[in-house]
Amino acid sequence: MESCTRGYFHHGRGTGGEQYRQVDGVVWSAVGSGVNGAVNALAVCDGALYAGGAFTTAGGLPASYIAKWDGAAWSAVDSGVNNTVSALADYDGVLYAGGTFTTAGGQPADYIAAWDGAAWSAVGSGVNSTVSALAVYDGVLHVGGSFTTAGGSERQPHRRVERHRLVNGGQRTNNAVIALAVYGEALYAGGSFTTAGGQTAYRIAKWNGTEWSALDSGLNSTVRALAAYDEILYAAGSFTTAGGLPANYIASWRSIRFQSWPDGQRKPDRRHAAVVGHECSTTAVTAVPTSATTSPAGPATTSAATTRSRSPTSRRT
Repeated sequence: MESCTRGYFHHGRGTGGEQYRQVDGVVWSAVGSGVNGAVNALAVCDGALYAGGAFTTAGGLPASYIAKWDGAAWSAVDSGVNNTVSALADYDGVLYAGGTFTTAGGQPADYIAAWDGAAWSAVGSGVNSTVSALAVYDGVLHVGGSFTTAGGSERQPHRRVERHRLVNGGQRTNNAVIALAVYGEALYAGGSFTTAGGQTAYRIAKWNGTEWSALDSGLNSTVRALAAYDEILYAAGSFTTAGGLPANYIASWRSIRFQSWPDGQRKPDRRHAAVVGHECSTTAVTAVPTSATTSPAGPATTSAATTRSRSPTSRRT
């Protein structure tokens, strides 16, 4: 399977492509002749790969901040947008782009726009500042950024889009949302905020479709990226601690599923609890690659925030 990467580098194996490379698991190779500026986002939609960023050419051809790669050649996406693209997502076969732009295809589109394969369209009346993240959760496209209004009315920096309509997604975060990711049965947001839904949540929070909750004591500085891998949520950014533990710029979060036992109590499902110890609490934050072992936990509660404790014999390597 072929995978792709992004960034500010120029030379993979010393051949002509810039800013954008593909890897086949053995060697790097250029993706055509590349683009002429930073790539910030990638997404697959309708069988093609789209790249968005700060570039104005792709494959040597004009491509304003967004371009399409069909596996053989680059092409423009109509006339593109008029400023940087920061996020891309496929939602029901339509490509959504978010960033700092205010037009798409030559038409007004404030910071978010949709491409249906033939034409650009605005997403309602858009938002009033930068869109940094897009993610599909529970059949709805969620939008994160530094905006404070969406669709012409007051909104928090986390919004959701449904059928080209911006709708309420719960109470606000108090600062920018920079990253969004689906993990398990919830949506996670990372950024520079310290509250979510009126609750303390240091730079990362969980949205279950109804309410926000914190992840332990959070992180001590901005979260810029989130990704789920092998049943673990990874966060990366400018932080150096996670859940009060040393974690240099990247950390992992493990959620433990619960099952009902005959006595009516909710206890850890050992198949999942094994990832953090013999017996453990509902959640654990660990540095990467360091892991944390937690102490036995009593019956779980339904509190939005869970408490993690460490046994006297636990240690980190």
